[in-house]
Amino acid sequence: MSELTTCFNGDITETYTSSTLPAGYTVGMERREGARTFILFLAKGTIADKNIFKPNTADATHPYDVIATAGAATDPVCGVNTTGASVASGTYFWGQVGGAATVALDGTVAIVAGDFIAASGTAGTGAKAPTSTAVRCQFGVALEALASGTANKAVRLQGLRT
Repeated sequence: MSELTTCFNGDITETYTSSTLPAGYTVGMERREGARTFILFLAKGTIADKNIFKPNTADATHPYDVIATAGAATDPVCGVNTTGASVASGTYFWGQVGGAATVALDGTVAIVAGDFIAASGTAGTGAKAPTSTAVRCQFGVALEALASGTANKAVRLQGLRT
């Protein structure tokens, strides 16, 4: 079995335009940094730092084109923007899909470490996953508690994919 290895020259927080995307980089390629996993996505709307995102269902032919979650617990989360800045529409970026990440959380319902996390009623943020069987979009497990309000907290992402 042969294995294709790509040498990454840039930092995981780098973003690219179509004209600055390095040769050999393709949307959907995977990159590992220690215990964290990233995929190269294309933003189709602004995604704030630490915000979760989902596939852009307006164009289902491109599974790695993503937008911020819309504010529904049933949104299918596929990653977190951990670049350290907002990502503008049309920008290629490394979205984190696995390992521990800092995620914007909504503590309207208190979160304790170990709670499952899903998209919340606030765009771009996660929250304690409802126990309803209708919600199948849990994307991680809280590593820190959040009693109330909105804050950036540690979450272990669970093998997200589009």
